[in-house]
Amino acid sequence: MKQTIKQTVFFFFFFLFALTVFVACKKENKSLTTVEKQLSAREWQITSITRPKISNPAEDSSIAKNCSTDDRLTFGINGNSRSFQFKDNSAKCDTTIFQYDNGAWLLNSSQNNLQLNGAIRLQNWKILLLNDSILKVQWLDSISTSNKVLKTITLKNK
Repeated sequence: MKQTIKQTVFFFFFFLFALTVFVACKKENKSLTTVEKQLSAREWQITSITRPKISNPAEDSSIAKNCSTDDRLTFGINGNSRSFQFKDNSAKCDTTIFQYDNGAWLLNSSQNNLQLNGAIRLQNWKILLLNDSILKVQWLDSISTSNKVLKTITLKNK
């Protein structure tokens, strides 16, 4: 009889403990979209930065510098938190072509616009191409309100 009471009490507390642990664990309700997975699963490296030619806006002009080829962009996901870091790696560049920054990111509901809410400024990127090896975006760079320039940046999977 004593053994049965001890077993019952043991199983009761074991069940109570297991239930507490199960309920207390935070579950991720939302699974990641394909775009979120593609962005966050790799480190991206700049391959080109272009803008329309001043003399012929129908053509692109490369404005990337040699020092930008080692620059890296990473997208992090931790639960519901989204972070990005765009860093100037070993060959230091000036920031007149592209502003290095870090902060939070989010996608719009159609998964084709990426908002980078950085420590320095807010940028809205239109995703032109995203696959396992290429990320190509376009944005209206407006460092100066009088000189807004449409820029395209292409990055490859590092």
